[in-house]
Amino acid sequence: MTNSNHTTAGPPGTSAPPHTPGGRVRKRRVALRAALVGATLLTALALPPTTAGGQALACPSSVNVSARTLPTFPPPLVAGDAEFSGHGPAITVAATLKRSNTGSPGSPTVDILRVVVSMRAEETQSNWTRAEGSSTDFLLYAAPAGCRINVSLLPGAFDSNGYLARSFHPDPYSLAAGNTGINPSFVQSYRVWDDRSGSDVGVYTGVAVITRPFVVQFTN
Repeated sequence: MTNSNHTTAGPPGTSAPPHTPGGRVRKRRVALRAALVGATLLTALALPPTTAGGQALACPSSVNVSARTLPTFPPPLVAGDAEFSGHGPAITVAATLKRSNTGSPGSPTVDILRVVVSMRAEETQSNWTRAEGSSTDFLLYAAPAGCRINVSLLPGAFDSNGYLARSFHPDPYSLAAGNTGINPSFVQSYRVWDDRSGSDVGVYTGVAVITRPFVVQFTN
């Protein structure tokens, strides 16, 4: 006798009809596989935020900027000869931290931190040799493209200090930062070359700024 509930399997390589137990299992497997593929595609398409130029933007919350010794700045001669002759000189040095940004149309801008260094060295008696001037900008830090530096959270952006050079001072002379108050400046110290035997201005007199480590935070 033939069982009327028996279903004959199809040819080899074909699936069982969907109303059979085997067909229902295969259907569930296909649905699960499709769901996994869909989830993978969605993950792949979940792109990070982009800039107007279409470039990926991934800004850290903050970055540690290490201490650096900037290149030596030699102020130019503006009065007298090039020799201080042991008369001082009276020294004033300063440093300013500036934020600016660069970039071309259609591409994300880059925030940068630059330092301008100034120095004045003046002989204390005739013939009043004086060297004075400011440097071009020294690059201190460049942020990732499209990331905006939070200027309000930077250390003090200006520092200045001075002294009267004496023959018994070490040369170069290590001068501490002048702004050490509630929000101390970005300067740690200055290394100053003031007077020596022979010509000074243009060949010896100068200053190198040593910055202190600090944290840069971003607004985006």
